[in-house]
Amino acid sequence: MRPRFIHLSPKKAQEFSALKREAERDGAHRVARRLHAVLLNHQQHTSGEIARLLEAPRSKVSLWLQKFQTDGWKALLEGHRPGRPQELNAAEWAQLDDIIDSGPVAYGFASSVWTSPMIAQVIAEEFAVHYHPGHVRKVLKAMGFFVQRPRRQLAKADPVEQDRWQRYTYPRLKKTADRQAALLFADEASFRQDPSLYQTWARREQQPLIPTTGQRNTRKIFGAVDLYRPKFYYGLGEVFEGQSYTAFLDGLAQRDCRQEVFLIQDNAAYHRAPEVREWLTCYGHRFHLCPLPKYSPEFNAVEPLWHYVRMQATHNRYYATESEFATSLEGTLRRIARQPSQIQGYLNPFL
Repeated sequence: MRPRFIHLSPKKAQEFSALKREAERDGAHRVARRLHAVLLNHQQHTSGEIARLLEAPRSKVSLWLQKFQTDGWKALLEGHRPGRPQELNAAEWAQLDDIIDSGPVAYGFASSVWTSPMIAQVIAEEFAVHYHPGHVRKVLKAMGFFVQRPRRQLAKADPVEQDRWQRYTYPRLKKTADRQAALLFADEASFRQDPSLYQTWARREQQPLIPTTGQRNTRKIFGAVDLYRPKFYYGLGEVFEGQSYTAFLDGLAQRDCRQEVFLIQDNAAYHRAPEVREWLTCYGHRFHLCPLPKYSPEFNAVEPLWHYVRMQATHNRYYATESEFATSLEGTLRRIARQPSQIQGYLNPFL
């Protein structure tokens, strides 16, 4: 008897693989095995071969494949019963929405990460409706929830001060361009020889391996960007302190030898060092140092440029020697300084 195989489109096969991985993450290993059986059959494996690969009775494998062909992938879930699952009413949907927004800790879970089995438990406890975690994921997407990686927010930031900056202080500074004054952002960053890791395309199940020696050699860089021209300036320093910062400011002053400059910077202690105050006695008539709200790096236009530098020079890059690392990093900085148009997209949100 000629074996019959399930045909899945490439997109459907990819979705099935994702479902299998989700089931494994949720601890639903029996469901994952059934989904795996369907994928193997799609790959031209017979029931007998699948039974041997998954160490399952051949009769069970045949039953899984038959259920899938009859009722679809939901028939492979635990406790599946034909028919439409019980639905929540509008008030219950709204209540569930509030529970999810409040977070799992507020509900009483020890973990602060929502998972579909946890939300299935919430639905069962609150509304006496039982959903499989796989169905919960579909429900969440329909409600407008998606799996996202959180973004860090500095806990010490003052939201009132940040709001004042966005609504009043920064708009006034941007008007300085109308007076032919330069508007610059300045910041500092350290770059390590040891490679920083970043997501990249790679073959499935072949995770890229980046060599590392554990070398912690660093290069300390001062950087500034002229928002409206645009131009990028940088300088090297052994350490971040008042003397090295004023040396960097000297370079900026020589480039803008006559123009009035408004320089936006963070609240690093050495920005207020005695050397900087002394420097201002010579240049303060045309150089105005404007502090950002405390703990607000997202308001500094140089921050996304450091990300660009790391993408070009240090992410997933192995350097055997410190000199090789220094040459590559400084080459990246020089290219940005010579061709600042490549960073225009990073500056647009600040215009």
